[in-house]
Amino acid sequence: PKAEPKPEPAQPGVSMPEELPSVLGYWGRLVKRKVEGAWRVPAGIRIDPDANAAMVSFWIDRQGALIGTPQIVKPARDPAVGASAVRAIKQAAPFPPLPEEYAEPEVQVVYTFVPVQ
Repeated sequence: PKAEPKPEPAQPGVSMPEELPSVLGYWGRLVKRKVEGAWRVPAGIRIDPDANAAMVSFWIDRQGALIGTPQIVKPARDPAVGASAVRAIKQAAPFPPLPEEYAEPEVQVVYTFVPVQ
């Protein structure tokens, strides 16, 4: 019998599960940099990239403002990871305005927060 492929381990830091449309590539890197700069790994948590990663979704309008509250769509084993991720997104706002070439009035961003030492 064939062995099941092992899932790829989560990458450390802040990452996006899907690629943004090419028109948003540079913009997405700027947003990621702002979020990474605001995120701090909570003290006292277990460093386990496979089980203690949180996925958080949030919306940004054309001007770069955060719309609503970021939502944890996949919680980490330790709730402090998700709470720190939501806090980082709020602190990182406002974000760069959406590029003129992007026609939509808003964009959804989903990041995975993976604690590392």
